[in-house]
Parts: sequence; structure tokens; C-alpha cells
Amino acid sequence: MARAGAGRVRGSVTLKLTLLVAVIVAVLLGVTITVGNRYWREILREQIDDRLSAVAESHRAIVRAHVSQLQERVAINSTGGASRGLLGELADGKPGDLNRKYAGQTFARICAGGWALSARLVDAAGTVVVSTDADEVGRSLSGDSVFAKGLAGVHIGLPQAAGGRFEAGISAPVRKLPAPEDVGGVLVLTVDVTPLATALQDRTGLGETGEVMLAVREGENIRFLFPRRSRPLLGLVPMEEAPATAASLAKPRMLQRTRDSRGVPVLVVGREVGHQGWMIVARIDEWEAYAPIGKARNAVLVLAGAIGALGLAGAYAVALGFTRPIRRLARAAQSVAEGDFATSVAVRSSDELGALSATFNEMTVALRTRATEREKAEASLAAERALLRTLIDVLPVSIYVKDAENRFLVANDEAAHSVGAANPAEVLGRTDADFFPPALAAAFMESERQVLRGESVLNLEHESTYPDGSARNELTTKVPLRDSTGAIVGIVGVSRDITEQKRTAEAVRASEALLRSITDNTEDIIFVKDRESRTIFKNPAGLRANARPPDQVLGHTDTEFNVDPDQAARFLADDRRVMESGQTLTVEEVLTSATGEQRVLLTTKTPRFDAEGRVIGLVGIAHDITERKAAEEEVRRLNTDLEQRVLDRTAQLEEANRELESFSYSISHDLRAPLRAVNGFSRILLKDYAGQLDEEGVRLAGIISAEAQRMGRLIDALLEFSRLARKAVALAGIDMNELAREAFAEAAADAGDRTIEFRLDDLPSAPADRTLLRQVWVNLFSNAVKFSRKRTDATVEAGGRIEAGDAVYWVRDNGAGFDPRYADKLFGVFQRLHGQEEFEGTGVGLAFVHRIVLRHGGRIWAESAPGQGAIFYFSLPLAGERKDEG
Repeated sequence: MARAGAGRVRGSVTLKLTLLVAVIVAVLLGVTITVGNRYWREILREQIDDRLSAVAESHRAIVRAHVSQLQERVAINSTGGASRGLLGELADGKPGDLNRKYAGQTFARICAGGWALSARLVDAAGTVVVSTDADEVGRSLSGDSVFAKGLAGVHIGLPQAAGGRFEAGISAPVRKLPAPEDVGGVLVLTVDVTPLATALQDRTGLGETGEVMLAVREGENIRFLFPRRSRPLLGLVPMEEAPATAASLAKPRMLQRTRDSRGVPVLVVGREVGHQGWMIVARIDEWEAYAPIGKARNAVLVLAGAIGALGLAGAYAVALGFTRPIRRLARAAQSVAEGDFATSVAVRSSDELGALSATFNEMTVALRTRATEREKAEASLAAERALLRTLIDVLPVSIYVKDAENRFLVANDEAAHSVGAANPAEVLGRTDADFFPPALAAAFMESERQVLRGESVLNLEHESTYPDGSARNELTTKVPLRDSTGAIVGIVGVSRDITEQKRTAEAVRASEALLRSITDNTEDIIFVKDRESRTIFKNPAGLRANARPPDQVLGHTDTEFNVDPDQAARFLADDRRVMESGQTLTVEEVLTSATGEQRVLLTTKTPRFDAEGRVIGLVGIAHDITERKAAEEEVRRLNTDLEQRVLDRTAQLEEANRELESFSYSISHDLRAPLRAVNGFSRILLKDYAGQLDEEGVRLAGIISAEAQRMGRLIDALLEFSRLARKAVALAGIDMNELAREAFAEAAADAGDRTIEFRLDDLPSAPADRTLLRQVWVNLFSNAVKFSRKRTDATVEAGGRIEAGDAVYWVRDNGAGFDPRYADKLFGVFQRLHGQEEFEGTGVGLAFVHRIVLRHGGRIWAESAPGQGAIFYFSLPLAGERKDEG
């Protein structure tokens, strides 16, 4: 019976092996290749998706961490008291020199850190106030997009290539002091983003053709923020020239097959960075991604042939016995033991060998699954470690791990820089004693021994002098590092530089003290009210004005502490106008204190806004103008009295002028009558009695007649001089060259047959009364002709120029001249520097010229020396009011 059973098993196995070989030979090659190809392609596609997604996620995390760090840094620096105080002072019209210097030093320290290349403080109008580049101060950035977007919040611009590195503009609003709800300007930094470009060049897990790109869509174009392998130049690229990137931007987080700008099939996946539309795109050429498929196909063909051969051999072997299948399983088990989890055996039956083969295959599948999961876990762990390392390196705090002997095990870039090392590698394995002075190193070690005893050191603030000689304030936290058993094996430390924070806090305290000193000592009333017009602050001057203690004023409205209900109602009405309109209001108010004293105040009320722009109250400043109002009233009263006095005096003056004019004509008439008699009788004497007079008598009679005529001319000149004071000046544009030629022709007519050289330079035009000014030129030319008559080569010159808004003219002669000591007497009535017998004249001509020039708002003067001629100057204003000196 045993043999019969054995025969059945043997016969069954032989049949099954024969049938299996037939199926393998006829079908297995085609079916296995087709199905296997699809199966492995899907598996490989999932692996490629996972690989590209992991690469995109890791680079996305790097970009987000870098952007967040830059945003935090610029936000921290934009809240600095120096920048805010400087903008506040400049807005108030103050120089701001101290804050300007402090801001410049702060910007220099920012750029000294290496992460920022330049720093600029820009006011709200776009003008650079402070910059690390002194040539930029005063330059306008109003058209710069980084500045414009920085007014609204923290903004990072697109990277730009600059020499051998990449730069990006980053900006943040700077709030005013002491009104943080108002934006006073923008802090604009230029930062080095080359490390980000370097990080994006990491093609780990992407093979030869893989690439990671950072891009952003701008309309129908794509801007690559860093150079690509296929296109090293930056700039806008039409979407049709970058189809792979365009497909990833359209459907992020999905593995897509498309063609790139080369026309090569590629696999691409994208991840949104979450910042201004930036997108991480990871891609790989399809041929490289699916290269394992070809290898697998060849392996399948080889395996299929091998299986066929093995099937035939197996059929032969099974016919001989069961030893051959068992050895086959043994060889397969040996392959698995060596790490080849892809090894499998065909299940040819449901007998013991088939069950054993199926169990073996299940085992290899389980091992293969575990191996794949382990590889993914290791890749994920490596990515997390890289991300963690990137994060701790970009954080602006010192992070380090030490063992129980104070040796550094881990240190980030900030920790390395703080001890004076170029990079973390120079720190590892060394202790504080290698970097710090002995006393400071001993203090650090003592605090760490406390941590090694199990006590955490939390937020310890201390001062330190670092290897570069700088003194800093730090806030340090140190906690124990434990192993898997809970034993303390070292410490973990985090230190943050709070030097600037402490300086800022001190500056804020000083600013608050200064503000308090100003409000406490000013005589103006300063108050703050909430939305319900309750007084929440009033300075001592305000409390004195109300004559109330603080507890009766603070927290109350005007109706609760103001003694005059009508006044309180007006004050509250003004408050409502300011808070409802959001506009500043300036009014004059009368304040009655609790003692009954009334004061006149000039009050300005300005609305207060919260961060969302809602009105939350108002700020008021009231200046006591009681004395000023009283003075103004007194001035108005005095002005009224003065105006009446002026009217009275004007009437008196007009009456005196009329009397003077009447007197002048009367005197002129009374003087002319005897002069006509003297002149007539002298002519009769010379005509009728000349034969009875000797020579001396005739001469004396001639002198009497001549002097009577000269006296007549003096009277005529005086009358004309008197009329000049009453004649109105009619201004008009004058061709001064033509007028001067006419005047010289008239003056030269009295020269007889004398030859006089006349030179006339080009004269500027000026507004004047032509009739009066003609008399000026005639008198000056007549004097020049008269006083140069003793010269055989008489010369008269005239010229002019524009000087300080006046037209200045001059007349020069080469005649007798005069002593300059007496030049001030030239322009007085009857003032002569030459005798009548030497040069005739009335002594009124230059006085006449002087009066005309003064009535035009000008002036006249002269220069001379005896025997060297004279030069007379006069000026006329070209514009503006003219003073009537008449």
C-alpha cells in the first residue's frame, strides 16, 4: 500500500511537471514579459513618485526654513528702536543725528554677520534715510517693488544673480515711535541666498539626469529663481518653452509624464513652497527612471529560459526522484540567506513540494517587503536628519550637545561662530577651555556640572566676553542628555544673544522716561481719552488746570469733573467729531477750573487708531493762550487808536500841504514883482542913462540885471521842485538807450561849438516815469557838459548793468571833479561845491535828480576827485513796490 501511494505521488508529480514545462514553453515567456513589464512599471512608477516627492519635500523644507529665517531676521531688525526713533524724529522735522548714527551702526553689525550684504532705512515717501552705502542716502526707492510691498508687511523679493553669488531683497515695515500703529518707513535688506541655490543643486536620489528647480509663475511665463542645468541664465521663460515645469505648476503634488524643452520625455513632480507662489519642481528623464525595467525584462527572459530549462530538467529529475526539487529549494534558500530577496521558486503542485514552494515564496515576499520598508525608513530618516541639521544651522541661536567631559558632540553654525570657529567641524571634540578665557570657561563648566547632576539650567542670563573681544549678553538654557536607560551622558544647550534686545529695552525705558519728563514738566495740557471720552491720562499741568485730584479726573468724562455743564458738552461734542471723522481738530476753548478760574486754551485733538485702523480714542494738547488773547485784544484796541491818529494826522498834513502850496505861489508872486521891477529898472538905466554912467556904473547895472534874472530862475526851480512832491509817478517800460540819446542831445545844445565825445553803452530797460526820468538824464548830462568845458578833449560816457534785482546806470565825465569829502552835500537844495563865477547854476538840479530817483524807489551816489572828472550812479528797481519819498 505504501508502494501504491508512492506510485501515485510519483505519477502525479511527473504529470504536473510535464504539463508545467509545456505551459512554460508555450505561454510563460509572452505572458510573463507582458504582465511583468506592466507590474514592475507600476511598482517602479510608485517608487519614482516616492523618490521625487521625497526630494521635492526635503528641498521645500529647506526653502521654507531659509525664507522663514530671513523673514524672522528682518522682522526683528525692523522693530529696532533706532530705526523707529529716527523715522519719528525726521517726521517731526528734527535732525535725528544720534539715531541716524545708531541706526548706521546697527546696519553695519547686521551686514557684519554675513547673511545681509547691505541695509537701508527708507522713509514712507521712499527716500533712503540711512544706508550701509553712504552714496544711497537721499536716493528715492518709491518705484522699487521690494520697498512698496515692505510697507504692507515682510516681503522677500526674487533672487538675482550678482557676480558669483545670488542676492535677494527683503523688506519689512518700520513702525513709528511712539505710535506703532503707523508705518513710518521700510527696512530694506539685500541678503545672500547663495546657500539656498547650493542646497537646490543637491541631486541626491535623482541620478544623472535629475534636477531640482525653484520657480514661480508670472502670467503666461515662468521665472526660475536659480539657474537650471539646461539654461544657466535667469529670466522669464514662456510656458511653452518649459512644458515640464508648466505641467508641474498646473498640477502640483502629482507625478506627471511630459516632455521638457529638449523634447525628451521626463517624469516631474512639484510641491508648493507656500511663499509668494514659489514652487519646488523635481524631475528626471524617463529613460533613466525606467532603466531598471529593461534590465528586469532581460532578467525575465533569462529567467524564463532558465525556468523552461529547469522545467524540462525538473520533469526529468522528478521522474528520477525528489532530490532535485529539494536541492532547488535549498539553492533558493541560500540566495535568500545571501540577501537576494527577489529569489522565488515556482509552485508546481498542491502536494508537499508545492506547499513548501508556496511557503518559501511567501517568505521571500515578506522579506522583500520588509527590506523595501527598511530602505524607505532609512531614506526618510536621512532626509529628516538633513532637514534637522539645516534647521539648527540656520537658526540665529547657538545649539550644541556636549558629553560628560565638556567635549562638543554637536554644534550648529551659530555655536561655531560664537566660539570663533569657522565651521562646526572645528569645534567637535574640543572643550570650552580651547576657546574661552579660563575664568569664563570654568563658569561654563560649573553650570554644566550642575546639569550633569540632573538639574536643568533654564533661561540663565549672563554676560560673556567672546574670543573676538566683544562683550555680549546671553540667555542660556541647558538640560541633561540621557541615553536609552535614562542615564545622563551629556548636556544639550541653547544660547541666544540678547545684547541688542537689552539695548533696545534700555532705549525704550530711556525714551519712556524722557517722554514722562516732557509731559510732567511742560506747561501745556496733555491728555488721552478712550472711545467713551473717559480721560485715561492727564499730565500735571492738566490736573492743575482742572484743580482736581487725579482720582476725580482719570477714568471720568468731562461731565463728571467739569464745573460748567455747557463747557463739558462742547468738549464731548468735539471729541465725537474727532473720533467719528478720524481727522485732527484744533479749536479755542474756555476752561473753568474747580476754583472758578477761567483760562482760554488752544486745543488740538488727534484720533488714536488700533492696529486694524479703528479709532480707539484721542490724544489732546491744549496750550494756554489767555495772556496772548488779552494781548491781542490790547493790540486791536491800540491799532484802532493808531488808525484814528493816522487819519487825523493825514488830514492835518493835507491841510498843511495845501497851505504850503498856497504859500509857495504867494511867495513866488511876491518875489517876482520886485525882481521884475529891479530887472526892468536896471534895463532902463542901461538903455536911457548909459551915457551918464562911467564904465564901473555900467558894469554894476549889468550885474544887477543878471542877478535879478538868476533869482527868477531860482524861484522857477524851487516851484518845480515843490511840484515834483505832488506829481504822481506813472511807471512804464522805457527804452533807456533812446531816452539817454535824446537827453544828451538836449544837454549838448548848450555847449555851443564845443566838440564833446559821447559814448553810450547798451543800457538795460527798467519800469519808470518817462517824463521824470528824462529830467534825470538831462540834468546829469548837463552837469557833465558844464563841468568838462575847460577840457579840450571833453568826454561824456553813459552805461548800465543789472545788479541784485536793480538796474544801475552811470554818467561819467573827465571834467573838474570835486572833493569826495563833500559828496553828501551834492544832492541838497542850493548846495554847490563850485563858485558861481567858475560854473554857473542854481544848486537845485542834483536835488531835483535825487528826489526823482527816490520816488522811483532807487538811490543815487557819486564818486570823484578834484581834476579827475566825476561819475554819478543811480539805480531803479526792476520789480516790486516803489517807495514814494515825495
